[in-house]
Amino acid sequence: MANVYNPSGKLCGSITMHRLRILYSAFSHSILHQPDTHKQHGHVDFLTAIACLLNRYTNKATDGNKKSKLASQCTTPDRYMQAFTDSFSMTTKRFASPLNINPNMTCYFSMYAEDALFGANFDAYSVKWTGASQVNPEYEAVAMEKAHEMGNPKCRGSYRTGAHYLCRTMVG
Repeated sequence: MANVYNPSGKLCGSITMHRLRILYSAFSHSILHQPDTHKQHGHVDFLTAIACLLNRYTNKATDGNKKSKLASQCTTPDRYMQAFTDSFSMTTKRFASPLNINPNMTCYFSMYAEDALFGANFDAYSVKWTGASQVNPEYEAVAMEKAHEMGNPKCRGSYRTGAHYLCRTMVG
């Protein structure tokens, strides 16, 4: 486990070494393949980007209507993600963060534009949903309803009425 501190010595958060290696790889890849992204975000170094990332995903971080919760940054176990990838060609995750993205996912969408430093796309609602995706929004009624309707355009309003349309895949 690595503790990350800001320049004034305040703890930003802790992160596992495994996740830190995943983030370093993604950050390095984006420097090489998306230099404009790094220019847009001020050419920050890796450690500064990590401190800012942890700050964004604390319970205190808000951005307008966006509120992320560090506690909700869990991830689906690798063996299940590998099964989804192999069985359904699922390589996209919507409503992810650099803190919970599985390396099997080659495309993911985050709620913060700054997460592009770690390979994220911004705003899962900004593009048409196609193909198989893992969808896991914040566990709040508005976010769940919006994701349900975006993934099922013919079901607009059905979430509120209780007429749920759900596709589940269970891998044992």
